[in-house]
Amino acid sequence: MSIFVDIGNSNIKLVSYDKGFGKLVSIKYDKSLFKVSISEKIKEFSVPEEIFCVCVAEDHVKNEFSQLCLDKWNIAPNFLGASKSCLGVSNAYEDFNQLGADRWMAIIAAWDKVKDGVIVIDF
Repeated sequence: MSIFVDIGNSNIKLVSYDKGFGKLVSIKYDKSLFKVSISEKIKEFSVPEEIFCVCVAEDHVKNEFSQLCLDKWNIAPNFLGASKSCLGVSNAYEDFNQLGADRWMAIIAAWDKVKDGVIVIDF
């Protein structure tokens, strides 16, 4: 089983995947109390084989999430980020790191699914 995680600036969304997607868990969190905010909800997940994560929040939130995963499951999350290109998709940003990892992953996933031009709209 895998867990996919999207850590934003005020919400974290987690979903498991094991031959299909499980229940999506969305948690509003307080940056100063990040571990406390999500510790109870994360207990709903069984031990994953791998964790894939995008994070646009501050580094201390990313670090606290990593430590939480290590403490709970003894697994470090794989943090994904934007790149110049991936799976035939080119990132046209002059500085590709300016494109948020969450949006880049959405673009790559959409492209992989339809193999045609895609538009990602983020609300």
